[in-house]
Amino acid sequence: MKKLVYFEIIDPVYKRFIYFAYGDPRAFEGFIRKKYSDKNYKLNDSAGAVSLTAPRKEFLDYWIFIKSESLKGRKAFWIAMVSHEALHTAVKILRDAGVEQTEGSEELTYYHEFIFRTCLEKLKV
Repeated sequence: MKKLVYFEIIDPVYKRFIYFAYGDPRAFEGFIRKKYSDKNYKLNDSAGAVSLTAPRKEFLDYWIFIKSESLKGRKAFWIAMVSHEALHTAVKILRDAGVEQTEGSEELTYYHEFIFRTCLEKLKV
């Protein structure tokens, strides 16, 4: 059986639904196709990670998925990958919430840190 582990990240600021997941890519794809059966979602696929934005009633669901084979590599590599995907997610949420983002934005910096740190805590790093 293909394994998938996921957690909901509680967003106290923007009240968005953020999920962090890791495991087998086929299990993730199957889970996502069942959860969002209308197939109205945007999937960005990269070498070791996937970011996903999917519609919910009033907001969007934001997913960060790290492929299991990426977690077998060098720790610094996959930690950087989690940070990279957390930044994409932070930018998307702030944009969708109407928060202006400028160079050196403290809002973006702290929000990215919150998402990234929470993902690492879920991985028990």
